Amino acid sequence: MPATVQAEALAPDQLTAIVTRALDDLVDLQALDAVRAQSALERRALLAWIERA
Repeated sequence: MPATVQAEALAPDQLTAIVTRALDDLVDLQALDAVRAQSALERRALLAWIERA
């Protein structure tokens, strides 16, 4: 079983490093970039559509 600690017992930079490592292990960064790019395209299209209305 992994060791546990209270978040309050960690320095902010330690907690940041732990959370960042965990997210890097879980998140597919290439997929995230693709979703962000698609989202930006859709946002621009919607804003253009709203301006035409």
